[in-house]
Amino acid sequence: MLTQTEEKVFNKLVGQLIKNAREAAGVKQETLSNYLGFKSRISITNIESGRQNIQLTTLTEIAHYLKVPIISLIPPLETIKKKVDKKLTRNIGKDGVADSNSLEKIKDFIRFTTTQK
Repeated sequence: MLTQTEEKVFNKLVGQLIKNAREAAGVKQETLSNYLGFKSRISITNIESGRQNIQLTTLTEIAHYLKVPIISLIPPLETIKKKVDKKLTRNIGKDGVADSNSLEKIKDFIRFTTTQK
């Protein structure tokens, strides 16, 4: 279970990965915001700064739009927490989702990190 501090660190890392991918793709915050149907780019700013949790569906849409594997937008837990549940991260490929089992593990990972408060 992540502590509140660890969750904040996790959200900042996710945000930084999204920002890096967006900038590498040459996409402006406003463009991504419009694609996602947000009212303004402030939501993207909040996600990238770690102030706003991101839902799995939004993360999936961002990965799709930026043409990057979703796994590249999820930081490894070992960067946040010393003890990692190996069952949670097993079978997740480095270049993307290896199979449907891996996708379920990613979903479990996102649910786990967003429900720990």
